Amino acid sequence: MREPSLHIREKELALVLKDIKKFYDINKISTEKLATIILNKSKGKSCNNRLVIISNEKLNRKTNQVLKSKKEDASLLSSLIYMLRQKKKHRGITRIDQDHRDWPKLKKLALVCLDFCNDNNLDKKAGFIRYLQIGLDKITSYRNYIGKLLDMAESINQEYELLLQIQDDTNKPETQEIHDYYVSKISKNTGLSENYKNKPNKYISFIKVRELTDELDIPFDIYIDAQFEALAWANSFPDPNQLVGDKAMERLNKYLYENKIRKKGKKEIKTNDELKDALLKLKLKTRKK
Repeated sequence: MREPSLHIREKELALVLKDIKKFYDINKISTEKLATIILNKSKGKSCNNRLVIISNEKLNRKTNQVLKSKKEDASLLSSLIYMLRQKKKHRGITRIDQDHRDWPKLKKLALVCLDFCNDNNLDKKAGFIRYLQIGLDKITSYRNYIGKLLDMAESINQEYELLLQIQDDTNKPETQEIHDYYVSKISKNTGLSENYKNKPNKYISFIKVRELTDELDIPFDIYIDAQFEALAWANSFPDPNQLVGDKAMERLNKYLYENKIRKKGKKEIKTNDELKDALLKLKLKTRKK
């Protein structure tokens, strides 16, 4: 059985005792009986927000734990930022501690990084490092860089998804070959030396080209040539992100038509073998130029 208890304000208790003294001689009753009388008289006067106070105390303890957790996460993040910036050989690096003006922003960034870890099922330290690596590589000026890392949350998540797709590429050698062929075309036409291997938002297009040319059963160099030739009139070349899509297919079909890939004399090519044979001849023809 639950033992009776009392939680009452001093002012209310004084009124209860005053009322008891009107009817009882306190000096002549036992302490046990007096306690019972006080409990009975206090009914309706006890604090009805006791549970709220207790709950608030528990909530405060929990909040303190959360704040402590945020502090620990922010401290970890600060150490990792310092380490990564050292690896990049940055000068004048200052470790962000609790007295630093960017500490509040760092705590917010820690929460963003935790979300990144949860969304991508990453260990905390590994996830923090990955977020920072992607973000720091994007930053050119380190003025207010913590704020920039906060603002980059969406783009960092998107880039990480692209990196996973690149990592899961089922034919990495051919994708790289397509990339190398594409940049060699740019170099030949413009003299510019390009490399998109460290630009996931661009490199992903070469995976798409590989998948598409595999599906169409067309040599990738013919496909790339079609994209370049379609823009040659403007003395331009397609961006990697322009290599796939409806416009890219239009450029391919035009290229095949103009080079009579779809027709052999007046006879239309109907079989895959005939198409492959025509493509091979075109491939040899273009290489002789």
